[in-house]
Amino acid sequence: MTLRWRKNGHLQGCIGSLEAERAIVDDVAHNAIAAGTRDPRTRPCVLADVDHLDVELSILSPLEPLESEAHIRTGVDGIVLFHRGRRATFLPIMWERLPTVDQFMAELRNKCGLPRDFAGEVQLMRYTVEKHDDPAPR
Repeated sequence: MTLRWRKNGHLQGCIGSLEAERAIVDDVAHNAIAAGTRDPRTRPCVLADVDHLDVELSILSPLEPLESEAHIRTGVDGIVLFHRGRRATFLPIMWERLPTVDQFMAELRNKCGLPRDFAGEVQLMRYTVEKHDDPAPR
């Protein structure tokens, strides 16, 4: 489950996990606070932000092994890449920025600390997302 805050369309924080760590209501509460206060990519939310935040909750399906990149469903699958104890993932929303399998996987390899054109052995898993949005009152 991941929880993403946006303010005026811009990322304000996103935190999540590939597998449930606690009851869903507790995961939502934990990730809401963490996304708003501990995402290193953004400044922490302050009280004045609250009325301007949109929230997006993504519920992830169980991970499913993939035999190869040829089995990736463009625009549908979130992908987890594992290599020598490291892992990286992109949610399906990343297909909006990286619309081809080649682009998507090159950036995912880079996120995992590998060269974009790395051709060595990796483990791939996929998941889908059930997304729920709740815009801030306007």
